[in-house]
Amino acid sequence: MLLVEEVEEYKEEMVELQLLLKCKENMLFQRATLRWLQECDVNTSYFHACVKSRKISSNMVVALKSGERWVDAISDVREEKVNYFRNHFKELTWEHVTLNGG
Repeated sequence: MLLVEEVEEYKEEMVELQLLLKCKENMLFQRATLRWLQECDVNTSYFHACVKSRKISSNMVVALKSGERWVDAISDVREEKVNYFRNHFKELTWEHVTLNGG
């Protein structure tokens, strides 16, 4: 059976051990970060370029089919999109609902 003094000493040593382990973990993390900065991860720029190109290509409309013809000029594509939505919302009949149910 442990004495009260021994239990307190054990608790203090455990706290100190946890502190030392945390310091070691921080040191290893800083060393890894320093190594990464010194060596410059060669894949980083490639990765960012791939992500950027995917984002641009997925958000871009290159051509539209309008009736039987394809439209691929930027200004014509923009005009076709505007006309499509203008006609789409012009054809809809909007029912206005009031809060009192009428």
